Amino acid sequence: MADLGPDADDPGLTLDAWRARIRRHPGELKNLLKNQDFVAGVGNAYSDEILHVAKLSPFATANKLTEAQLAALHDAMISVLTDAV
Repeated sequence: MADLGPDADDPGLTLDAWRARIRRHPGELKNLLKNQDFVAGVGNAYSDEILHVAKLSPFATANKLTEAQLAALHDAMISVLTDAV
């Protein structure tokens, strides 16, 4: 069994750490967010909400995001999961 990625609400998953992780993945954002090996704790519903808040398409290619899009995605993940808890 593969190890889980860091928890989505882990304080160690800073924007810099997020940027480094996401740049290694060429796939679509929605699939990447639901991938527990990439980041643990984000399922189907949360991935939809995160992408909506970040104003990003679920079909966008993860490793081609601009710096502003990366930051928006990171911020959206934190805010959506914080609100959910």
